[in-house]
Amino acid sequence: MRGHGGFEGNGQTLRILSKLEAHTPKYGLDLSRRALLGVLKYPVNYGKLEKTGIVPTGNYLMIKSSDWKPPKCYHNEETDVADWIFSPFSYVDKMIFTHHSDPKDDQHGKPTEKALDTSIMELADDIAYGVHDLEDGIALHLITREMWNSVEEQFDKEWMKENEIIDIGSSLFGDSSQRKRAIGALVHTFMTNAEISKKPDYKSLLLAYNVILPENTKSALKLLTTLVYNNVINIPEVQTLEFRGQQIVIQIFNAFASDPKRFLKNTFKNTWDNASTETEKLRVICDYISGMTDEYATRIYERLFLPRHGTVFQRL
Repeated sequence: MRGHGGFEGNGQTLRILSKLEAHTPKYGLDLSRRALLGVLKYPVNYGKLEKTGIVPTGNYLMIKSSDWKPPKCYHNEETDVADWIFSPFSYVDKMIFTHHSDPKDDQHGKPTEKALDTSIMELADDIAYGVHDLEDGIALHLITREMWNSVEEQFDKEWMKENEIIDIGSSLFGDSSQRKRAIGALVHTFMTNAEISKKPDYKSLLLAYNVILPENTKSALKLLTTLVYNNVINIPEVQTLEFRGQQIVIQIFNAFASDPKRFLKNTFKNTWDNASTETEKLRVICDYISGMTDEYATRIYERLFLPRHGTVFQRL
């Protein structure tokens, strides 16, 4: 979708909730402004944030994924939804809330603001990523006691004492019940250290207030997420599977884009027929593929590209 409005996962969430979900004819799930504001993690559209450098060319199957990461945004097509969400706020609040850094040749711009509900959701997500993925990494023997010790040495010892997690490593690397209790203690520590921060320039309290972690707790969580990323996420055993998923998505997209009327289901085919521009037509294909489960996408890939997979009697 590069060159056609891009694709961003959080932005697609807003699109599903406000337009694609079939609960209503035109308004998705027809949620309240506050519900949509809560899931609007990045309140600036793609067009204002996309980096200005030349799009890479060449073999699109062998892309370097880091060169193709989208800006953190909502899609241009949902600008009307965002305007509706923001409409109760004052002009000044809207200007502050949609502030962002400027894009550069090699770097996307970044939104700087989030609403209260979004900050709660984001903190919960960060804690889950840092702590529960740590648990998985230990259980799978991807994170060793030595790795943990090197991280624990960097924790604020007074902070650990205050939160009663001194020598928690012994429990993390004990039996499964001990590990579960230690993980619970870490989650409890991060949750109970959360605090409310207020930014003075906003009139709306929904935008002025955010839930944050104090610096010593934030630093500890960052150490955990870095440990998880380096030893669980960014390892060849995981990244080779990520690459395979990348190939599946790219090849399905290229196949469908080559002859949409041949491959799209009727509901998407009708939407494609009604689209007036190439960008609108490609967005229909994008919506269809992004709504696939991993299992379904794999099945479609096998049906399209692998001999002896799929028959006319197997319904899609």
